[in-house]
Amino acid sequence: MFRTTSKTVRVKGIPLNLNQEEFLEKAEYCSRDLHRPWPQSVNLGSSKISLAIEREDQVGTITLPSPKHKEEALKYHNTEWEFDDNFNGITTLYSSDDPEVDVCAVHGLNGNAFESWVATKNQKMWLRDILPLSKPFDKARIMTFGYSSRLRDRGNLSGITVWSQDLLRSVSSLRKTKKEQERPILFVCHSMGGLVARQAMVELDKYGSQSEYNGISLAKCALLFLSTPHSGSLEADWSDFLTDIAKLTMGVRKEIVKTLGSFNPMSTESQREFMNMNIIPPFDAFFETRVTSVARIIHRQIVTQQSASLSNCTAKGMPDVDHNTICKFESKFGGFEQVADKLRHLKNILDGKSDVLAIKIDKPWDSPPVASNSFLPAGKKFFEGKGLRQNPKTQGRQVDMNNLADSVETLDRNDYSSLVMAGIGGIGKTTAVLGIARKNKGQRNIFFVHATNGESLRKAYLDLAMQIGHEYLLKDYQGRDLYNIWRNNTSDEKIERFKKWLGDEENESALLILDDIDGMKEFGRNPFADVPDQAKNILLTTRNPNIRLRDDCKIIKLNNMEVDDIVTILEEVRSLEDEDTEDFLDINNSDVLLSIAKSVHGHPLAACIAMKYIIQVQSLDDYTSAGRDFVSMLSGSDHKARMTFLQYKPQMPSIMETFIVSKERLSHPQGPAWSLMEVLSLLETDESIVDFKKFFAFSNIENTEAFPDFDILGLRKEGIMPLLHQIEEVSFMERTRRSKPLHIHPLWAECTRQLMGENRMLSLMRQILIICYYSTTTVSGNTDGGESMSCHYYPHVKHCMKICRSFGISVSSLEMQKEIDMLVHSLTT
Repeated sequence: MFRTTSKTVRVKGIPLNLNQEEFLEKAEYCSRDLHRPWPQSVNLGSSKISLAIEREDQVGTITLPSPKHKEEALKYHNTEWEFDDNFNGITTLYSSDDPEVDVCAVHGLNGNAFESWVATKNQKMWLRDILPLSKPFDKARIMTFGYSSRLRDRGNLSGITVWSQDLLRSVSSLRKTKKEQERPILFVCHSMGGLVARQAMVELDKYGSQSEYNGISLAKCALLFLSTPHSGSLEADWSDFLTDIAKLTMGVRKEIVKTLGSFNPMSTESQREFMNMNIIPPFDAFFETRVTSVARIIHRQIVTQQSASLSNCTAKGMPDVDHNTICKFESKFGGFEQVADKLRHLKNILDGKSDVLAIKIDKPWDSPPVASNSFLPAGKKFFEGKGLRQNPKTQGRQVDMNNLADSVETLDRNDYSSLVMAGIGGIGKTTAVLGIARKNKGQRNIFFVHATNGESLRKAYLDLAMQIGHEYLLKDYQGRDLYNIWRNNTSDEKIERFKKWLGDEENESALLILDDIDGMKEFGRNPFADVPDQAKNILLTTRNPNIRLRDDCKIIKLNNMEVDDIVTILEEVRSLEDEDTEDFLDINNSDVLLSIAKSVHGHPLAACIAMKYIIQVQSLDDYTSAGRDFVSMLSGSDHKARMTFLQYKPQMPSIMETFIVSKERLSHPQGPAWSLMEVLSLLETDESIVDFKKFFAFSNIENTEAFPDFDILGLRKEGIMPLLHQIEEVSFMERTRRSKPLHIHPLWAECTRQLMGENRMLSLMRQILIICYYSTTTVSGNTDGGESMSCHYYPHVKHCMKICRSFGISVSSLEMQKEIDMLVHSLTT
């Protein structure tokens, strides 16, 4: 439900040939004296209307004399146009013939896209009535965005992320042409509208390549915040304040209350994400200088300067305004002048005309003006790190989780001080350590670091330093101006202070979690170079089972999940995905669920993606048999359909992306180790059937020039073992235990085959089959050894034929000599 305006209506669907004068006549008719028995228009004046092109039509606004006039206009306007008073979505208020800049307003809590910007005294809506008269905004397109933010709307369960996505889609849909997409866009945001716009920038940074966001890019955006609580209110009881605004507790939307809660995790997390984006839009901020009275009960300043400040931008005070009036202007003087000047400056930055940026945006995470500057309450523990507050469910693995929990429990009093959790990509390592972190929350300080390279690791450490704050990290400077010392410290100095503090007595039991340590290294650099020696207890996750952090290190290996646990994951995703999944008859069938679980081979990420794919994609063909069809697809000959599934990305990394991360971590991603991986994906590597290493040990290759890949296929033990070691280190192959043989996860084998392409696959397969032929026949001159050697090669021939069927490849396309065709035929029959 959207909050409605008191006197203004929005009119949509106005034909392009209607001019301003004709629309004014209609507006004046709607403003007639309602007490007269006959219609008589009044002189409304053009300042009470707007008319602008929006998509294929025009949209207009009419501010009427009274709420009664508005109601009459909504009911009896006698036109084919669409009248409303909720202003949901985008409303264009003004557009010049050839705009040079877009301006979009985003209202705050309990607001309305029009009413929130209207001055009470003279009913001026400054975005419509004043801003277009001020240069350069006479050559602008000015819009306002509306979303349902009512505290007492029980029917709406949207949140800031959903609104931010709606904002991006709405704005992008208006910026269709190349000229529009290259045009700067300035967002003017009041209160919670600033959180929505800020999150929109984060979403754009993550998903800007999606087609629905084509009309907008971060490089063309700037933001002006008006009393936006970036770091939470200083009031400890902010949630109660929101309840006071709503007046009644029934129907208060808990999501909004939580989001604006004092130093709420989402608000903090979003702020961190904003500061760590690849491109930071220029921004500036104002805060209110007067107290706000609400319902004659509350009398306080809602958003302080500290709360309104963000990163290096210290918010400026706007004189004589409270939280409600900071976004309402009666004339072109006072607060409007300040806002217009800031908008001009932000436009100049985007146009490249400003010599001095309003804020430092090259490294916005450096030296924010406000850091945590008070000690935690007695008994409280730190729980910090980007991503730490995610709450994924830990399904199954009871033995592994109990083992990990017991190991962490005794970590600070045992003969080891570091734990390593190893496993292939997507096997659930991060979920496991987040579960352990939650279990230890409040018992010890917890610090979580996830990074993808050296620079993001530096940012993560700096983020932790800023969250801990100067009163903890500058204890040696007590009695001096700690804030000033902190402000003048470089980022590297702050990081080193944090690392040194980890060695303090208060962190004797603290746990530092380094998630995916493999990704934290630069090429050719020791991954442990930036691990703080001062940290007494470290838990790290890795794809490399050979990593050892310290001499006293304990290893916990995560293997494939049991089928029953995978079924539980499938059931959980099914229940969360859609309310009407009971219509999907076969995914509610236990036998079908079991077959789906077996098809993903114990891989939890693949299980989550599989159920989402079945419900969202596979069901488009036949929802009654979507589960069975999915299983058939994985084992069938439609390799393109399998590739679509492997690349499917439902708000989580796809299976193929997870695989490619490992590939890129090879010392040479296109080198010998990868070539060997391509060969192994075509061989039978099930140790219970055959030892694949004997394929290389006994291969008979007489004419090396006939084998383009002889450098790999001709390897012997001394050449193959180092490459297998490289492959194991990026989790392409793994051992369930040290005493067990290496094997390839079936998903990784399929990803390898998909990436090499059909021509490369045919070439390698042809060479493998020729080797099998010459190594098992008398052609080699070994008339007695053919039969004894066949056990080492026949399994590979059968496996190649199976792959041919799965890719729709006929044996004839291998273009092999007649004798080999006969060999293949005899083996397959």
